[in-house]
Amino acid sequence: QAWQAGMDQDGVNMPPDQAGGYYDPGTRTAYLYRQPTTYYTRVLAVHEAVHQFHLLGRANGAGKLPSWYVEGIAEHLGRHDWDGRCVRLGVVPLLSQTDIPKKAKDEAAQGGLDLNDLLGNDPGSRPRAWATVSYFRLAQGGALREKFKAFETSLETSPQAGSLQVFSDAIGSPADFDAPIEAWLNEN
Repeated sequence: QAWQAGMDQDGVNMPPDQAGGYYDPGTRTAYLYRQPTTYYTRVLAVHEAVHQFHLLGRANGAGKLPSWYVEGIAEHLGRHDWDGRCVRLGVVPLLSQTDIPKKAKDEAAQGGLDLNDLLGNDPGSRPRAWATVSYFRLAQGGALREKFKAFETSLETSPQAGSLQVFSDAIGSPADFDAPIEAWLNEN
């Protein structure tokens, strides 16, 4: 109730699909509330902080970026390890309240991830977005990380080109990655 009251006080109309957190670009404020576990409260805080940083820093003035990309980065970095002294962002946690790798794996099993569709139509779910960003940042010992960075740089400087074209130019045919992403999900 306090979460909703805080947004109401600031005149924020939260989109209906938001769960426990929301970053509002108008107020430049992240709104969230304590989750059932300490870990997931931190996941949510990092997720919303990533949106804030991304909008104000890296993507500032770049235009509208695809939601799969923006959510994929926030979901990827929100997954973390914390030992009380040091945090590692962008890792696949051993245990979590929300098992996003399993959800992505289940989606893949139900109809594939279809990276071409994700990049071309921007219909991505959060698990699908997480899987895409995490695969290119983590899989194969990080072998695709530099190509993905080139994709990100191009996308953020020219979002009007569309993520499908930018991906094809920077990394290659999206269809070539459907099976490897699904295999990676099954390994993790």
